[in-house]
Amino acid sequence: MPSAYDPGTMARSDKTPDKAPDQATLLQRIDPLFAWVPVAIYAIWVFSKGHEPNQDAYYHVGCAGLYATRGWLSEFPWLPLTVLGESFPNVHLGMHLLLAPLTWFLEPLVALKVATVLMSGGVVISIYLVLRRWEVPHPGVWAMLGPLLSPLFVSWGSSLKGGSLFFILFIWFIDALWDNAPRRVFILAWISVYAYVGAPILIAVLLVYLVIGRIWDGAWPGRIAAAGLGGLAGGYILNPFWPGQWVHTARELSGGLAGYFGSAGRFIGYEWISPPGDLVLRFAFLYLAIWMVLLVRGLDGSRRVPTLAVTGTVIALGLLGASLLGVKHFQLFFIASCLFIPLHYSRTRPWPTAVTLSLLVAAILTAGWATRTSWQDLHSAGRVPAEDYRVMAEQLELLTQPDQMVIVPWDDFPGLFLFSKHNRYPVGMNVAFLRWASEERFQAYTALYQGRVEDPAAIAAEHFEDAQLILLRPSLHPRLLRLLSNHPGSTEVPSRAGSWRMFRVSQTQRR
Repeated sequence: MPSAYDPGTMARSDKTPDKAPDQATLLQRIDPLFAWVPVAIYAIWVFSKGHEPNQDAYYHVGCAGLYATRGWLSEFPWLPLTVLGESFPNVHLGMHLLLAPLTWFLEPLVALKVATVLMSGGVVISIYLVLRRWEVPHPGVWAMLGPLLSPLFVSWGSSLKGGSLFFILFIWFIDALWDNAPRRVFILAWISVYAYVGAPILIAVLLVYLVIGRIWDGAWPGRIAAAGLGGLAGGYILNPFWPGQWVHTARELSGGLAGYFGSAGRFIGYEWISPPGDLVLRFAFLYLAIWMVLLVRGLDGSRRVPTLAVTGTVIALGLLGASLLGVKHFQLFFIASCLFIPLHYSRTRPWPTAVTLSLLVAAILTAGWATRTSWQDLHSAGRVPAEDYRVMAEQLELLTQPDQMVIVPWDDFPGLFLFSKHNRYPVGMNVAFLRWASEERFQAYTALYQGRVEDPAAIAAEHFEDAQLILLRPSLHPRLLRLLSNHPGSTEVPSRAGSWRMFRVSQTQRR
C-alpha cells in the first residue's frame, strides 16, 4: 500500500521545505498554544469548587493506590461475591500502573484530579502532535476546536474513565497505521490490551484499513494488518490474567446490559443507553454537519480523495454507528473526527472562502455553547460530593469490623473504596459482575433496592454474608426507604453524610 501522507498517495511529502522562522506568520508561531486551551479548561473544571468526580475515577485511582502500596493484585476481596473476588482480570492494568506513582505523593482526591487532567490533556496534545505529523495546516487550532464541539466531549475531558489511556493509544495507533510502521502498530496494539477492555475495536480499524487499501489503491496492506492482529494476539495470550482476561472481555463485549438490568441510571450507567435522535444531535450536531459537507464535496468527482481521508471517514462514521448503540462509544467517534475532519479538509483543498469562514464561525460558537453547557451540567445537583464519600467511609470504619459486608448502592462502591479499604460490598462498578457470579444474588440485590422484598434482614442474612448495615439514597430508593423505616427488623443509624440514609438490620429479629 502506498505510504500515507502525500495528498495523492498517502505518503508524507518531503518536497515542501519548511518556511524559515522569520517568514512564519503570527498564527503559525502561536499555533501550538491553541492546543493547550482545552487542557486549561479541563484543569479549571476539575479543580473548581462544586465539581465532583465521576464514579469510575474513584475506582481507578483506588486501584492505582493499591498497586503503589500493596503490590500485585491477584484477587479483589472488596467485592467477594462478584466474579472479581477470587480472580481479578484487571482490564485497566496499564492505566492503574501508570497512575500509581501519583498516589505516593498526593492524597487520594488530589491524585484523582491530577490524573484526570493528565489523561484528558494527553488526548488533546496527542491529537495536535499527530495532525502536525500529518502536515495539516494549523494543527493547534484544530486541536483546540475539535474537543470543544460537544458538551459530552468537554464533560468527559473532566472525567477519568476506563478508556482514558486507551484513547491516547488509539490516536497513536492510527498514526502508526498511516505511517506504515508495522513495529509501532504491533507494540501499540499489544499495549492496548493491557489498557482497556475495548481494545478489540482495533480489529475493526484494521479491517477498514485492509478493505479501503484494496479498493482504493488495488493492494492489500497485509503486512501492517498482520502486525496489528499479532500485537493484539500477543497481548491476550501473554497476559498476566490469562485465561481470565478472555472470559472477562467476552462478557463485557457481549452487550445488551440495558435489556438485562433495566433502565440506565438505576442498575447500569447512563453510558450504556442507546441515545435518541435529539441527544445525538445535542452531542454531535456540528461533527455531523461537517462530515456531511465533506462527504458532499467528496462526491463531486472533480478530484480523487486520498486513501487516508477515505479510510478515516469510514472509521469515524463506523464509530458513529457504534455510538448509536451506546453513548460510551461517542468518545472514540469524537477523537476520530478530531483527526480525520482536519485531514479530509486539508487534503481536498482549495475550499471556497465562504465555506471556510462559515465553518469556523460555527465551530467557535458551538465551542462556546458546549463549554458553557458542560460547566452547567458538571456543577448541577445529582452527584454525590467527594467529601460525603470520605465522611461515610470513615463512619463505616467506626461502625463495622474489618472486612465486614456493607450493602450499598452499586455505584457508590467506587467512592467508598477510594477512601477506605476497610469494608466489603456486594457489587460495584457494574452489576453484571454480581450476576455473572450468582443469578440468585443478583435478583435479591435488585429486588432489595427496588423495595420488592418483605424482609430485608432475611435477604441480608441469606445472600450478603449476614450484613448488618444498608445504605440507600432517598431520591433513588424511596420504596426501600419506606420499607426499612417501617420494618421492625431495622433501625436507622444517623448518617454523617447527607447523601445517604443508613439502617442497621437487627440480628435479634433475624433469628
